[in-house]
Amino acid sequence: MTPSRFAVGDRDENEAIICEYLRAAGIEYRKCPEGFGADLLLLVAPMRFVEIKNPARPPSKRRLTTAEGELLTLCEERGIPYDVVLTIEDMQEIMEKEIWART
Repeated sequence: MTPSRFAVGDRDENEAIICEYLRAAGIEYRKCPEGFGADLLLLVAPMRFVEIKNPARPPSKRRLTTAEGELLTLCEERGIPYDVVLTIEDMQEIMEKEIWART
């Protein structure tokens, strides 16, 4: 699977606040390129992908794209965490249950 170089997309409006939360929490991350299949790669153990969806959009507009679905399937097959988050509260819950619980 390779990112589509012709993928057209834009960052969800809530990505900035989620990234700010991660920075404040001291969680390193990298933004994935457009069309990759996820928005962020969290540099935690184990590393995990995060797809951010805008909760202001109707559910039909929040469906995973083809690239996102392909990456999700690949991650599931290989035991790599892949999270879809809508809100900062979603991200906080993942941090509390999955990451900070290990420390």
